[in-house]
Amino acid sequence: MDIFAFIVVLALVSSNNACLNGNGNADSFNVMDYGAVSDGVTDDSQAFLKAWNAACSTATGTPKVLIPGNKTFLLIPVIFSGPCKAKQIDFLISGTILAPASPSAWNGGDASQWLAFHGIRGLNVSGLGTIDGQGKGDDCVSIGDYTSNVKVANVVCGPGHGISIGSLGRGGNFVQVENIHVGKGYVRNVTFEDLKFDSVKNPIIIDQNYCDVRGACKELPTGVHLSNVTYKEFSGTSSTGVAINLNCSRSVACTGILMEFIKLTSAKAGKQVTSSCSNAHGKETEVVPGPCLQN
Repeated sequence: MDIFAFIVVLALVSSNNACLNGNGNADSFNVMDYGAVSDGVTDDSQAFLKAWNAACSTATGTPKVLIPGNKTFLLIPVIFSGPCKAKQIDFLISGTILAPASPSAWNGGDASQWLAFHGIRGLNVSGLGTIDGQGKGDDCVSIGDYTSNVKVANVVCGPGHGISIGSLGRGGNFVQVENIHVGKGYVRNVTFEDLKFDSVKNPIIIDQNYCDVRGACKELPTGVHLSNVTYKEFSGTSSTGVAINLNCSRSVACTGILMEFIKLTSAKAGKQVTSSCSNAHGKETEVVPGPCLQN
């Protein structure tokens, strides 16, 4: 299994007085104030957890975990858990968060995930910093079952699978994702906008016949209905020959797909990329490679 560089797992959950921290600000929690060394060699995981727990315990304002710029923080697998007391919590990344070069150095941590946020409502992860998994990666951001009100913006991501909504309705189970809406029968009103890719596998993909065994996936008799999915203003390079791959269910076709202002080229010099659509209906404007949607 490819190593996840970064996973966000959000679940629906319900909603101490904070003391002044080293910044003199009651709702800002700088990891440096909680013991981070920031030399890129020392494990700063506990400092991050202490800053997170302090922010998560703050009920007033908008608590902010601060990862300052011009510094590098080495982290082994960490789970930032909720529920948190405030309606919103910010995780502001200005510096670099670095994974060990190999999972063998993760001190027995879960090799399937590195940074995980779980059971949190109102999470905002932002900043101009870098999350460096030191690997080829899998999903940059993975949105799973029972997730709602997620906005991912201005992310430069790669190499790997990019930003995914995946593994929904496995085995016919009921799932729900909202705004981003998903039920046993539907995923709707999803927008991916203004993304840049650097040697990413499958920059644009819908696969309703996905399975964990590569090369052995069979067409499924049922599927989640996808509708009103927008891909807009994408650019960059694909490490796979098929840059746009919409493999929708024959029994429940994808409808209302909109693709606009997309230009994807091959990460391999002299190679071309293609698009492939099956049972996918919608409109496309200025899409390279294309066209492939059915009207």
